[in-house]
Order: sequence, then C-alpha cells, then structure tokens
Amino acid sequence: MLASRLKRVLTVAASLMVVLASASAQSPPFTYLFDLLKQPTFHRSFDQLFEGQPNVDEWIRVFQKTSNGVASPIEPRQIGRTTYILAEVCKPHDCGNNMLRVLFTKDGTQATAVLITPRGQRWFATPNAAEKAQLLK
Repeated sequence: MLASRLKRVLTVAASLMVVLASASAQSPPFTYLFDLLKQPTFHRSFDQLFEGQPNVDEWIRVFQKTSNGVASPIEPRQIGRTTYILAEVCKPHDCGNNMLRVLFTKDGTQATAVLITPRGQRWFATPNAAEKAQLLK
C-alpha cells in the first residue's frame, strides 16, 4: 500500500515537472530596462537622452549609474511598419509621481523618452506625434 502511494506521488510529481518545463519553454523571460541597458547600443542611446540636459531629476541620474529603479517588463510597440521597444522605470518609493517611459528603436540605436511627474511631462530627444502617443499610452 505504501509502495502504491509512493508510485502515485512520483507519477504526479513527474507530470507536474513536465507541465512546468513546457510552460517555461513557451514563455520568454521578462526583460526590463536595466536588462536592455546591459547592451552597449541601448545604453548609449539611453545616456544620450540626458546628455547636456539641465536639471535632470536626480533619481534618473542614479538609475543611469546603478540601475536602481522600479521597472516594468518591456513591451513591443508598433508604429506603422516599425517595431519599437517600450521600457519604463519609476523612482523607488514614488512611482505614482515619477515615471520615465523610454521608446527605443528595435536595434537600440535611437531612443526618445518622457518623464511624467506632477510638474507635467518632460520630453527627451524629439519624438514625433506617433512616438509621443506610444509613450503616453
């Protein structure tokens, strides 16, 4: 009787492992802004957003150096026939009031962004109307 129960438990466990392995193989791992910034091309275009910009919020400068921020998984966005990557990060402990949304070209060579705070919106680079719409969605 004990052997029969053990056999059932092992069968259920083996089935569960197959289901879990199948599910993880089908869904790619989430990627966040701090993951993208490990790639030199993305990092360069991100840093260029803030070069020469006066009064960039300190938490963004800290994020540039440390990747310390609360990020959401990246999302693909389509504008016409072009695929972009939308990434966002917010100020730790104050997400509701400090959100940075970044739109990268798929290859990471160009980026534009909007900082959303109670003071309003601050644009980085020069997004066109369609890019602005995606950044504000």
